[in-house]
Amino acid sequence: MNNIRKLLQQAITTHVPDCVLFSGGIDSSAILYESRIINTHVKAITVGVKENYSEDIKYSKYISQKIGADLLVCNVDREYIIVLYEIYSNGLEYRIMKGVGSE
Repeated sequence: MNNIRKLLQQAITTHVPDCVLFSGGIDSSAILYESRIINTHVKAITVGVKENYSEDIKYSKYISQKIGADLLVCNVDREYIIVLYEIYSNGLEYRIMKGVGSE
């Protein structure tokens, strides 16, 4: 665990973030926590779907408050998420077919 934390601290120190995409889960919570130590003004950003109240938003609000980081909640339309999914899944499929990134 300490090795992971050291690697995370090194990455954050090398590339100090102004914001963290934040779901409230373990991974993004660790990143936000360590980022907040180095940059006390780091912002947490959570994306939710307008039509649903996401559990991510609930956890993000709770954890960001405990860490002491400001949270920006971005609510987007379901259609926007579907379009993004189609764009990125097509791009990923293309990369897999072409063998891009497998070097």
